[in-house]
Amino acid sequence: MQPGHGTTCPTSTRSSSDESDSDAAMLKYKWKRLFKQASIFKEYEKALLAKLKRRYEDNKEAFETQHSEKEDLQRACIKT
Repeated sequence: MQPGHGTTCPTSTRSSSDESDSDAAMLKYKWKRLFKQASIFKEYEKALLAKLKRRYEDNKEAFETQHSEKEDLQRACIKT
């Protein structure tokens, strides 16, 4: 028989159930990957918020210290 004549062979040997299993596996992989990325993002967000909170507390303490020193100087000036 000459090539291209007679019975034709399927171009793909995969069955539809193999394709659906493959699609399901791909979706499962993508879902796990997205979930991991979301988890990483949440951890990053928590770390960033903690950093901002520490910076705020440090600035607040510095401001309060500076403000109390200013009040002390004003009181000292008033007494003299």
